[in-house]
Amino acid sequence: MLDVSRLRVLVAIARTGSVTAAAKQLHYSQPSISHHLARLEAETGAQLVRRVGRGIRLTEAGRTLAERGAEILGRLDAAEAELSAHLGLSQGRVRLAAFPSALGTF
Repeated sequence: MLDVSRLRVLVAIARTGSVTAAAKQLHYSQPSISHHLARLEAETGAQLVRRVGRGIRLTEAGRTLAERGAEILGRLDAAEAELSAHLGLSQGRVRLAAFPSALGTF
């Protein structure tokens, strides 16, 4: 079974092209991204990236998994959005009232 957070890491690396940019996009540290990537490679039994100089490139297996991962994550995000809309969590209006001095800190 593939871990969704590790798939997000691989997809972010595929989109951004680097561990540093993926870490910035996901608000993770670089070592955390490397750890997730290593665990995903261990889980799948496939080499997903190849180190090239100071950067990395996805292998054929990595590109395939990243493409499928993007599809899976898109469907998961859509399911969460539909469920939230169904439950009314993302619809409606919020009004905020406060004294100007208190509102200034928001």
